[in-house]
Amino acid sequence: SAIGGDEDAVRSARKDNRFNPVVLCFAPRTVAAKGTDVVKVKLPQYVGSVRVMVVAAHDGAFGSAQKTVPVQSPLMVISTLPRQLGCGEEVAVPVNVFALEESVKDVAVTIEADGPVELPDRTERVHFTSTGDQLVCFKMKALAQEGVAHVKVTATAAGHKASEEIALPVVQPQAPVTRVERFTLAAGASRKVSGGQLQVSAFPVPDAHGLYAAMRDYPYDCTEQLSARGLTLVNLLPQLNSVDSTEACSLMPGIIARLYARQNADGGFAYWGGGKSDSWVSSMAGILLVQAQKAGFEVNDGVVKAWKAYQEKLSQAYRIAGNSLFSQADEAYRLYSLAVAGASSQAGMNRLREGLGLTPQAQWLLASAYALSGKTSTANAILNSVGRDFPEYSPYNLTYGSATRDRFAALEALVLCGRMGEAMSLAQELPLERTLSTQESAFAAVALARLFRKVPTREAQTVLDNGVLTNNSEGTVYVTLATVSREALPASANGLGLEVSYVDADGVPVNPAALKQGTRFTARINVQSKQAGRDLQHLALSLNVPSGWEIVNDRMAGGAEDGYDHKDIRDNAVRWYFALPAGRFKTFSVQLRAAYEGQFVLPATTVEAMYEPGVAASTAPGSAVVLP
Repeated sequence: SAIGGDEDAVRSARKDNRFNPVVLCFAPRTVAAKGTDVVKVKLPQYVGSVRVMVVAAHDGAFGSAQKTVPVQSPLMVISTLPRQLGCGEEVAVPVNVFALEESVKDVAVTIEADGPVELPDRTERVHFTSTGDQLVCFKMKALAQEGVAHVKVTATAAGHKASEEIALPVVQPQAPVTRVERFTLAAGASRKVSGGQLQVSAFPVPDAHGLYAAMRDYPYDCTEQLSARGLTLVNLLPQLNSVDSTEACSLMPGIIARLYARQNADGGFAYWGGGKSDSWVSSMAGILLVQAQKAGFEVNDGVVKAWKAYQEKLSQAYRIAGNSLFSQADEAYRLYSLAVAGASSQAGMNRLREGLGLTPQAQWLLASAYALSGKTSTANAILNSVGRDFPEYSPYNLTYGSATRDRFAALEALVLCGRMGEAMSLAQELPLERTLSTQESAFAAVALARLFRKVPTREAQTVLDNGVLTNNSEGTVYVTLATVSREALPASANGLGLEVSYVDADGVPVNPAALKQGTRFTARINVQSKQAGRDLQHLALSLNVPSGWEIVNDRMAGGAEDGYDHKDIRDNAVRWYFALPAGRFKTFSVQLRAAYEGQFVLPATTVEAMYEPGVAASTAPGSAVVLP
């Protein structure tokens, strides 16, 4: 079953749909005057009521009728399972058996499943002395591998038979941990490697598969992050293997559709849905839509047209307001985006270039805009005047930037201007050892796409035999080895403090490893800034819920909470996005219910600064036991 929430899950196409609606339509039929007609309907397994509707028409006259009809048979079954099950977790599967006729006395209930689960017992028997319902229970354990289990429950008695089938996703309860090792091999050299994903290149570049996998699995979904994910996927397509490329192509339409929902009436895009348009994010979103369209993905022309009008309007506003309301880099990126879309603003580029004190960030982006517009000589003149140092600065700025992001912007400008010697030199200085932010990943993917199209092909001739990698090329090759594990990590904290507690309605602590089924309780999460004299912005807090618990949506219950910019409630997690002043703390809470008997993994709760890799904290995973 697809994991629900405020946003569609990016990878929802991989999940089965548990809740299939009962909708049956029949072709028009002709009924004689004052006659009758009988339509026999075979319903799929369903317990409840359906509404039968008939619409009639004849010679301009119309009529309709409808009736709610209960769906029942002498013998019925309803089973209940969690939304998903983690590998290694155990759950009790309750099955309600309904005997709705006196003839139903002795019922045999069986359970079977294919996929990554095991069932110790498969048959239970129940005796009815009168009509009614009884509950039987089966034990189920998820195996170590991921997949979708199809669980079928069948009841038979007195010539009657009823069955129900449910799709149960089995997933890894721990988040993936990726370790990346980079090394070089001289011509003729060998090195033993074990497991993982290998990337071998004739020149130093970020790991294309690693960049793709990180953005594919990235959990947050503001418009900057959606745009960054899409830009990474679409630009890395030529560098990905066939499996990754096919998967990336399947994800792109969903990303594009979700961007549509973030576009405002003025043509710009909001950072979160419903907010005012964000100028930098709008440039990113538009670049993605244009590049996706060029790559063959379907993109709505009206959305792109409205975006272009918004970009041109803001560029005109910059002419009037200048640096008082906009940053130079923001205007340069806007002009770059228009150049990518084939709608260059020559007047806007000239106006920005002629301004005083143009920042290095703006110069790199403006040079790329000129180059894309065919003005390579002007672009090179700009590059001749900009320095090659990239000082670090706060990530909390209008452009979500960093020195690393600026290096990738510079790399693109150098490639577009044909300065390949400088580009290759800069590529060797890129900081490839740390995790990239979404902003950095997007600029990295765009720059790499430009670089791969311009660099003369020199094949890296290597052989992997019995775990030994040998370089048969004439020159040095650059190797990246990425390994992914699902290990449980200990609690950690860097720049942030994180505490999670669970209490009942009276504020008394409860133990998540010993909860009675049906218990309602509250998770309280305290996040504290450990930064002295520096505010933190764009924080993301994720409370991940065990398979056996359910979230009580406070929006539906009429609850209220403030102190955050955006809140995302899903079936299996609640996420808050917020800022935190230096040295201060915020407390968030969510109501939960111990819904399913069994033994489950209590996932780690995490908080991180989305544009400042390394500033983060997490709890250690634990156990969540729901008792009968």
